[in-house]
Amino acid sequence: PVKWKSKSTALLLRKAATVYHSLACVSNSNGKYGRGLRFCKLAFKCFEAQQRFADRTSTSSQDSAILRSVLCACADAYLMLAKCTEGLSMHGEDFKNLSSDDLALSESAGECAHCHPTPVDLEVPLRLKRQITVYHICSVELYEAALDLMGKDTQEEEFVSIARRVGNVKNELGVHYMNCAAAELHREVPPTSAERDLWRKSISFFESGIRAFETIDDRANMALLYSNSGRLMRLCAQAVAGYGTTRGQFSQEERAFFNKAFELYNQALRTLAERRVCPGVWDTVTWELSGAYNSMAVLLQDYPPLSLVSHQQVEKEVTELMMKALKLCEPGPSKLPGKSQAPGDVERRVGTIHHRLASLYHNAYRNEVSDHLKKKQRSLAELHYAKACTYIRADVFPCEWMRILLERVAMCEHQLALHTGSSAAVKTLQVALGSLLEARKALVVL
Repeated sequence: PVKWKSKSTALLLRKAATVYHSLACVSNSNGKYGRGLRFCKLAFKCFEAQQRFADRTSTSSQDSAILRSVLCACADAYLMLAKCTEGLSMHGEDFKNLSSDDLALSESAGECAHCHPTPVDLEVPLRLKRQITVYHICSVELYEAALDLMGKDTQEEEFVSIARRVGNVKNELGVHYMNCAAAELHREVPPTSAERDLWRKSISFFESGIRAFETIDDRANMALLYSNSGRLMRLCAQAVAGYGTTRGQFSQEERAFFNKAFELYNQALRTLAERRVCPGVWDTVTWELSGAYNSMAVLLQDYPPLSLVSHQQVEKEVTELMMKALKLCEPGPSKLPGKSQAPGDVERRVGTIHHRLASLYHNAYRNEVSDHLKKKQRSLAELHYAKACTYIRADVFPCEWMRILLERVAMCEHQLALHTGSSAAVKTLQVALGSLLEARKALVVL
């Protein structure tokens, strides 16, 4: 049986740990994160000393709850330190400054722990350094340690809260490494091994963050991390695209990264299943996916891999990608209005894609031999030029407006050279004249 003195000592130490945890929470809420870490460290010391005296059969559940709370308070402090841009020295001083009572209790608890060592490893990396990733990683480790202490009697709300924090911190780490990799894009050299290592670290944290959110079926955050992973793949494609002042044909490595990005964005949409689950995330993902389709189409059109595929195959793939991009962002009666993007941005993208498609069909019309196909290509070019003018406003984008109209006039000139009848020629000239008169809207702005 446990002696009354040992039991009283255990109760006092547990009470001290609980009080220090409360002080840590108050300090964190007041922005005193160094002080919060100091109180967490003292709470751990008291808890470690208490373990030797405690009656495990009756207090293990309560002890586990206390320890989880202290671990989370400590993790919260590290997470907030990661977001501090100044005042780290002040937090460091707060961490070191022990009051006389704190010092006395710490020494007593230390003696108990030394005389009665516990088999449980409670070593916590309490340190202050000027490294954001160190704080984030410490925070993740502490949250995960709290998750490991979860038992059958743990409240579901507590598990969900801690698991969500794990996922959020891992997302922040993934974004941090992705931003570091983005900063390396300015170098006029091929991607280095260090840069590729940043890619691997970033995707690793995104994937582990997704797994954390899977445990609580948080679909919105899972979709967000899939979307961030897709953005990372687009960054990788940009990094391998070329360097220096020259740019070669669209490469197979670029294609692989873009295809992976498409897969991840679509996985995000499949995770949500429908827009009403989380409209904001759904709109963000569809916008990003539309941009990815458009980016690959533009690169294929501007830098076609003609050493690998024919010009006709390139045109077909470009058309398919641009139509996919349009399907995701072009307004329609069946679509709910998205609030994540400004209407002007959506109109600009839709208009630009229509302009690109019109130029593609215009070029195909000039090079086509078959009369039947020439007529089809011309009709498609005229259709997309008209739609481009609908979305690109002359008062907002006058230069783009002028370019579209001049291309339409150039197509009319080419068409005029093919006409044999005067009536058809007059009609074509009227269309060209109408386009030139429309250009006045842009000239007023310029």
